[in-house]
Amino acid sequence: MAAPRISILIPTFNRAGMLSAAVASALAQTWENLEVLVSDNASTDATPQTMAAFTTDPRLSYHRNPVNVGMVANWRQLLDRASGDYFLLLSDDDELLVPTYLATAAALIQAHPDLALVYANGCILDTRTGERRELRLPFQGVQPGGRIFASRDRVRPQDFTLCNVLFNRSLALQVDAFANPHNLCCDSELFLCLCLLGRVAVVEDEVSLYRMHSGNLIDTVGRDYDLLTQTMEMYFRPHALALERGGLTSEERHAFEEVLWRALRKTLLEVAQKHPGRYGECLAWLRRDHPAVLRQARSNLKFWRKLLRLRWRQWRGLA
Repeated sequence: MAAPRISILIPTFNRAGMLSAAVASALAQTWENLEVLVSDNASTDATPQTMAAFTTDPRLSYHRNPVNVGMVANWRQLLDRASGDYFLLLSDDDELLVPTYLATAAALIQAHPDLALVYANGCILDTRTGERRELRLPFQGVQPGGRIFASRDRVRPQDFTLCNVLFNRSLALQVDAFANPHNLCCDSELFLCLCLLGRVAVVEDEVSLYRMHSGNLIDTVGRDYDLLTQTMEMYFRPHALALERGGLTSEERHAFEEVLWRALRKTLLEVAQKHPGRYGECLAWLRRDHPAVLRQARSNLKFWRKLLRLRWRQWRGLA
């Protein structure tokens, strides 16, 4: 395979103070066949001035949306504008730590053209507490995608950090990545879908810094009914694709379905607690679109105990 072109996509909104480090870490990559695309989602801070320091670099393109289109739509704009064979989505508050990461990933892609993903170890920093944790993946080399798929929610502290994943762009477009503006976990959905479409390579270096803080948009999900329910697409769509394509062992499929059922039970309880007036609407949607999954998720005695306890507390005015 010829030297792959790699796109680093940086969506940003009102983080001028952190953006410089993210962009600088992208431009510090040694891989030559590189483009860095920054999409400013109508920031009201000093983001344009911050970007002015980088615009002389021919590898970089800066675009500013006239109005804020939302996080997911901004991601999709970047994907559509990219020209790379593979892309990495780097949040404006994260950084790449190893300048040779893309070169290492590109060598793997050249050696294994069927790769759907390349990802790596990284560092997770909780800026609220100062706690720093390592993501040490339990995989090495090139792995069957089904093995990674089945490990969902079993890797600690988390399955991956977005800032160190290279996605195959043509496959991402094939599964219509970032199409649902209410699914704030569309990165996990894409990761899982691509695991079903090819093999996955692992780089053992700690290549990135992923920051957790009070400004992370995912923290708002529970307060919005549409965000809360539509974020379940990160499980529903990959599950449907797995059933459609086959290829998983029965153990791999069951391992993922256990995670799916558990996630749905958690979502149902959260809807019942935070949006009790829409619980019936949620059930109607699930009965229509995902009846088998709903049936399995609700066949759990602990779930019913928790739901009945919650209903009793709400009736007593305690919740």
